[in-house]
Amino acid sequence: MTLGILHSISYFSPAAQTWVPATTHTTQQPVVAQSSATANPLEHRFDLVTWNIDYSSVQPSRRCLALLKHVLDGGAPDILCLQEVTPVVRAAILGSAEIRATFLATDAGPEAQYRIFENMTLLSRKRFACGQDD
Repeated sequence: MTLGILHSISYFSPAAQTWVPATTHTTQQPVVAQSSATANPLEHRFDLVTWNIDYSSVQPSRRCLALLKHVLDGGAPDILCLQEVTPVVRAAILGSAEIRATFLATDAGPEAQYRIFENMTLLSRKRFACGQDD
């Protein structure tokens, strides 16, 4: 069975200085050095953070970037799901150097800028790979 992904996945290209659609994507298997005596099944878990950023709040971009800093200060999760992302907030997220270096993003293409608000998923570059040239 093949699962379709309804949202495009993009990575930030330092060479092009823009978000570029990924041509392929696969999960990477984490490399864990351990003996059978110390095997811990929790080492193979995904860390997931989900947050409704409240598009109608005061200073939503500033609030969202503070929220992302709070999340990232605890260690970047494997998957970060954000709800109620407006075009202005989306631009602030995609403009963050730390987000560009750390995550792949859904809906980074120009077509998303015309939606009132959207859900957005950020995937850790450490756990997910995509066909990128740089």
